[in-house]
Amino acid sequence: MASKKSTGKVAPSASNENGHKKEDNSLYVHQNSKINFDLNIREFPWTEKQQEIIDNALDKKTKLTLIDGIWGSGKSLMAVYCCLKLLQAKKISNILYIRNIVQSGSGTLGWLAGGLDEKVGPWMQPLKQKLDELLPKSQVDRLFKDGRIECLPISLLRGTSYNCYGIIIDEIGCASKEEILLALSRVGNFSHIFGVGDSWQVDVKDSGFKELYDIFDDEESRENGVFAYELQEEMDVMRSEFLKFVMKKVKPRI
Repeated sequence: MASKKSTGKVAPSASNENGHKKEDNSLYVHQNSKINFDLNIREFPWTEKQQEIIDNALDKKTKLTLIDGIWGSGKSLMAVYCCLKLLQAKKISNILYIRNIVQSGSGTLGWLAGGLDEKVGPWMQPLKQKLDELLPKSQVDRLFKDGRIECLPISLLRGTSYNCYGIIIDEIGCASKEEILLALSRVGNFSHIFGVGDSWQVDVKDSGFKELYDIFDDEESRENGVFAYELQEEMDVMRSEFLKFVMKKVKPRI
């Protein structure tokens, strides 16, 4: 597991013009140590709009990035990519991947045996796929082994707090307003949070994503480091040309 350390207030060392030591009034923030090896992050041919989102998300003033993106628009991939970039730059110490434990379609997995990892494993597959796309397997394995990547369902977040984390709420459209606010309320200092979903693909009746997206899609939010983006056009699909064709044919009729 990643070792813990505290940063912020340290023993005062600077002196004023009279030779007296200055009091350190810097913010005390408890956080994990940063990684001590380089990540070989693969690059992608991002579209101009995607590159704009990435550049802004990596800015130190940005706290929350919301993306309402159509299937195949790379929203989850961008979130994981940005978190790895922040981890590499030692801006964060850990990545936390959050999803609501709901299923799409009419079928169910039923009761799953095992511990937490086994129970939530099926919902964490998208994260593992994105990590495999972005990093060599040896580095993915090391990040998990060192406790740098954590996965939790939203229902287990209450009482937690995260400083210097990259936090991804994936499939955010499948969470209620209260659940999304619970996740946002866990964010401590120096953390970056990504809420990514598709307002077309919602598997719960009380989704709060679109309401909160609209609340935060204003100038006041942008001035406070909160940005909302839409990737809902054919040109935003990056998964495959086939999917672009499907979207072109289907979307106008839905």
